[in-house]
Amino acid sequence: MSIFEVATGIRPVYRVNDREENLRFYRDVLGLKVLLEEGAMVELGGTDGVKRLLLEESPADWGFRKVEGRKRHVWTVLIAEPVEIAGRLAHEEVSAQATRVVEGASGLVAEFVSPEGDVFVLASQLKDLSNLTDNTAVAVKVDTDETAALKGLSDVEVAEVRVAGKTPKWESRFVKFDRVSGEVDLTARDTWDLEAIEFLVPEDTDLSSYGEEFDDYYLDAPEKLLTVSDRTGLELWFEK
Repeated sequence: MSIFEVATGIRPVYRVNDREENLRFYRDVLGLKVLLEEGAMVELGGTDGVKRLLLEESPADWGFRKVEGRKRHVWTVLIAEPVEIAGRLAHEEVSAQATRVVEGASGLVAEFVSPEGDVFVLASQLKDLSNLTDNTAVAVKVDTDETAALKGLSDVEVAEVRVAGKTPKWESRFVKFDRVSGEVDLTARDTWDLEAIEFLVPEDTDLSSYGEEFDDYYLDAPEKLLTVSDRTGLELWFEK
């Protein structure tokens, strides 16, 4: 069995330029909560305190730059309660930043774009998201009495990350690869894009036995963290 089949969840890591500008998006628009700021890294999650994704601040004066051409990151899907998504959209400043809002057979779906051009989809279920190819937005009825007190997403979960390019030797139920139009340099470094994906594995996983799946890997001394670089340019972290 591959280590990707063992994984129980993921935490994507995104490089960003201006920390405060990006935090205003993740916190005030998406409704995520800042759980920890340590050095260049910021941990974000729901109000339940569970870490779901990370930002790594890499300012322009450190030599980082915008992606030239197509970004590696296609989208990230965050699953949340429908009433909480509607609660976000009840705020005019949030709904004004939604690039698409759809309510139908696939539930409530709202799409947003971060300051670095990363696409995030808030969805009530991971079903058919093909309707995001339709630019037609629909009005969403919001019970303001029910949602006015909502300050953020509670039990949010990263359900899927889509990456541009051909499928490598691996793919998982959490990470999908898309053939996209437009040139994309999957090996580009020092850019503001999807930097890494952390895969969560059970505590009893023998990480040392999985290192041989990769040409080059690093396993820390406690054998709690296995890191590799995929040929797409992504860093993959496997953590107990």
